Amino acid sequence: SLSIFIASCPISANALDKIESIKGADKYETAGIIADKQNYTTAILINADSTMSDGLSASGLAGAINAPILLTKKNNIPNATLKRLEKAKKVYIIGGENSIDKYTETVLKGKGIEIKRLQGSDRIKTSYNVAKEINSINKVNKVILTNAFKGEPDAMSVAPVAVRDKAAIVLTDGKSVPFNTTGIESYAIGGTSSMSDSLVNDTNSTRLGGVDRYDTNKKIVNKFYNGAKEFYIASGTDLVYALVASPLAKNAPVVLVSNKSDKSILSGASKVTAIGISDKSIIEQCLDAVKK
Repeated sequence: SLSIFIASCPISANALDKIESIKGADKYETAGIIADKQNYTTAILINADSTMSDGLSASGLAGAINAPILLTKKNNIPNATLKRLEKAKKVYIIGGENSIDKYTETVLKGKGIEIKRLQGSDRIKTSYNVAKEINSINKVNKVILTNAFKGEPDAMSVAPVAVRDKAAIVLTDGKSVPFNTTGIESYAIGGTSSMSDSLVNDTNSTRLGGVDRYDTNKKIVNKFYNGAKEFYIASGTDLVYALVASPLAKNAPVVLVSNKSDKSILSGASKVTAIGISDKSIIEQCLDAVKK
C-alpha cells in the first residue's frame, strides 16, 4: 500500500524545501560575506547609516568595474569591511565628506590603496558623476531614472539590472533631467507620484511603476528577468541589503519582501537565497509561495 501511495503522489525532484541564507552579525558583515563570493581588486565604499542617497547609483558602477559594495560609518571603518578592503587595490568612495570623512580616506591611502571619491553638491549631482565614471569605463547605453527623494525602493529593485547591464542609475527631481537621452535605452522607475509623465515623455522612457514598492519590484522582475527560477529575497524596508546584494544578484532578481507583501512571483522557484533576513515568518511565507 505504501508503494501505491508513493506512485500516486510523486514528489518533484526539483521541489524546494529550504531557503538559503546569507546573513552576518550586522549589515557590514553581511556585505562582507557577499564580497567574499566575488573576485575583485576594486571595491565601492558607501555610508548607509543615515541615508542611502549616495549609494543609490553605486550598483551600475559595481557592474562596470566588477566590484562589491561595502559599507562604512562616517568616521570609522568596521572590521568586517576593513578585512575585505585588504584585497582591494582601488576603492571608490561614493559621496562627500559629510558621508565618509577625510580620515577614512587617509586610513585607506595609508594602506597603499588608490582612492577615487565620486561626489556632487547633492545626491542628484553625485549620481551624474557616478554615471560619467561608468561611461568612461564602459559606454553607457542604458539609463535608469529614479526619484532622488522618494525613489530608494525603486532604485534597489533595479540595482541588479544596473550591475548586469552596466547601466547608470540617475537620480532626478521627478520632473525633468538636464541631459538628452536620444539613442539611449531609458527607463523611468516609479509611478506618476514620483516620476512625472512629462519626464517620461521627454526622455522617451519606458515607465515601470506599481501601486507600491512591492508591485513596482514585481514589474521590474517581470520586465528584466522574465521566466527566472532563481531569486534573492531582501527586506522591503531595510533596503541596504538589496543594494549590497546587487553585484551578486546580477543574473537573478532581488525580490523585496515583507510580512504583508505579495510573494507569488516566487512560485515554482528552483532556488531562493535570503539576504540579511532574520524574520523566520517571512522566510516561511516565501517558501510557501514557492510551493504554490
